[in-house]
Amino acid sequence: MRRRPCSPRSLIRSSHSKAVWMPTNATSATSQNRRGDKAQHNTTPQPVVDLPIQALLDIEGKVTEVEMEVNALLDDLRMAASVFSAQMQSQTRLLEACRSLARPPMSRAPTSPHSED
Repeated sequence: MRRRPCSPRSLIRSSHSKAVWMPTNATSATSQNRRGDKAQHNTTPQPVVDLPIQALLDIEGKVTEVEMEVNALLDDLRMAASVFSAQMQSQTRLLEACRSLARPPMSRAPTSPHSED
């Protein structure tokens, strides 16, 4: 007989919020007692997989993956900022050159009547 894979319906949460996968045919001792099944009254189904640990491992893997993506994006951002800064410096130098061309030459600059020769 083949075992069916565990389904989300078989997820049991205890009062401590610890989630465990239970086989789909597993029942709690309380429900067995209500049915009058005295032979299995004290048996407790064994968890197949401890979900909190697996979930934490999955989350840790995802966090590592996201950290790598964020670091790559930060590197791209730093590179873009460096390029932007270089472009701004170049444009500032170009603007200063244009301004100096627009000014009259120093030798032809008007002299004020209060200046001393």
